[in-house]
Amino acid sequence: FLVYISDNRIGRINLRKCLPIWGKNMLYSISKEKNMFYVLPKNQREGYYINELPFYLENTNSLHVAQMTESTEDLHNTRLYKTPYSSADDNYRLSNVKATVSLSEKTISFDAKVILSGQFSTLTRGIYKQNSMDSTINERYAHKIMQVNKRATHNEAKITTKNIYPFKTDIRVDYTAPNIVKQKDEKTFIIDLKHWFRHIIYEDFEAQSRDLDFYPDFVGRDTYRYYVEFDKAISVKEFKDLPFEIENEMGNYKFNIEQTSPTSLIILSDFWIAKPKIEAEKAADIAKMFKTIEQLEKASLQVVLSE
Repeated sequence: FLVYISDNRIGRINLRKCLPIWGKNMLYSISKEKNMFYVLPKNQREGYYINELPFYLENTNSLHVAQMTESTEDLHNTRLYKTPYSSADDNYRLSNVKATVSLSEKTISFDAKVILSGQFSTLTRGIYKQNSMDSTINERYAHKIMQVNKRATHNEAKITTKNIYPFKTDIRVDYTAPNIVKQKDEKTFIIDLKHWFRHIIYEDFEAQSRDLDFYPDFVGRDTYRYYVEFDKAISVKEFKDLPFEIENEMGNYKFNIEQTSPTSLIILSDFWIAKPKIEAEKAADIAKMFKTIEQLEKASLQVVLSE
């Protein structure tokens, strides 16, 4: 079948009316054993697997037109189906990073393991494998874990991907970056955490006078966990507002810095989108969530050498 489908960020095919298809996309489908299998033609260096669709083509009405039919009058030549969709439990990005800090040299080396699943794999694995990404989505999807600053260098990433749902991708990469650790005085050091976390938010989101409901790209979870090991015993100034957690109509966000030994600590940033739609009257919740995440992404960490 040739499949006509609307980008659901723009519109949706109305099953009761014959109207132009706004944001029209074309893909193909094959019917086998009462199941439909979809193929989206490649339009960038990294393509999609069978039955893999970006969020804006998921769970939406689609018009199937049979090809090479024997009779143009056969009623089965056209069919209407909903496209498959990924579940909230399968849409996740889990970034576990060991950061080894040399206060003597003021350097940090990182060893990262990133797991992409569901939509996070569909939308972001191409940026790691081919430096290629869908140009119509939020530019934050293009951020790689090793891009902690402009002078960061990394070895070649080891990447494996499964070609069946939820298209799990494992990435292993080590990298270093200068100018992250700065010495404030004889015993005090400041670590710049900017770009260590890059959640999918909209920085220009305006809640005031909003009349339209907000639709996140998809429901799912995005977790960054850094295990930071120092070459010397340190202490971290206690934060009165940590662990920080915000929970509202949109979902949940947690941020915490926990010292686990005299030479180590864990930094956590965890963002979970729980609902596929947030009503316009709850727009202030969205703005608060995005603003909070944006501010914490610019944080810095101050450590003091122990006596």
